[in-house]
Amino acid sequence: TAPLAPKIKTAVKSTTKEVTGTAEAYSTITIKAGKKVIGTAKTDSKGKLKVKIKAQKKKTVLTVTATDKAKNVSKATTVKVK
Repeated sequence: TAPLAPKIKTAVKSTTKEVTGTAEAYSTITIKAGKKVIGTAKTDSKGKLKVKIKAQKKKTVLTVTATDKAKNVSKATTVKVK
């Protein structure tokens, strides 16, 4: 079963360098701008995520997915850079 889509807490702006939120515990979080991966990180035992990214231009749409140990990929959460 695929994990639930990640929940993003950060209000992503053109100056943002770290995205935080929650997803399934011990899952791998991938953030993409278009098709380009701009950040990956693992969640902790409580499902907290912190992913470092390079600052993105305003109006860039980021997609955030969680992948569990069985390689199931969640639905993407989309975030628009403000």
